[in-house]
Amino acid sequence: MTPKLQNEIALFCYASVSRMFAMFHNDEFRGPNFKWEEFAEMMEKHCKTNLFVNVKFPKKQKEECEEHAGNTAREIAENLVHWMTEKN
Repeated sequence: MTPKLQNEIALFCYASVSRMFAMFHNDEFRGPNFKWEEFAEMMEKHCKTNLFVNVKFPKKQKEECEEHAGNTAREIAENLVHWMTEKN
């Protein structure tokens, strides 16, 4: 995977995870079973599933690109939740 493609995937993940993080702070967008502890896994799946709609990549690299998207999304989500709950 080229560095350019890695950056495009990371940018998509940052945009998607940040949007969902902001939305889930609004009670109207969270269901009764929502847990912040599950946010990272949810975002990993979300970015893997929606990658093909947002980033153009070679079909032969589909698995590698989805893995990169999932790992990147999980890391972003884990950091956001950690920073949200961090105590000084």
